[in-house]
Amino acid sequence: MKITHITIRNYRCLKLVDLPIDDYTALVGANGSGKSSVLYALNWFFNGGQIDPLDVHGYGPNGETVPDNGEKPVVEVSVTFSELTARDRLRLGQYGRG
Repeated sequence: MKITHITIRNYRCLKLVDLPIDDYTALVGANGSGKSSVLYALNWFFNGGQIDPLDVHGYGPNGETVPDNGEKPVVEVSVTFSELTARDRLRLGQYGRG
């Protein structure tokens, strides 16, 4: 099983990241550019758990909504896999379709 694509919305400093993944992908950038946020978002995707309100992109320090449209942002992380085996599909259950 291989990850081929990651999409992250409204997580930490990442408003929208659409990241194709190759066999060898390196995250390179300046401090504070979001490299670790991509990894933390993947950790949340695979392991679940609570997200602190301050981890939601678009929330101010007092919990106020910052976006122009006035809607509260929702964190979304999607991961696309390829080369799934029958065992992988069984482990992924309903998420291993297609």
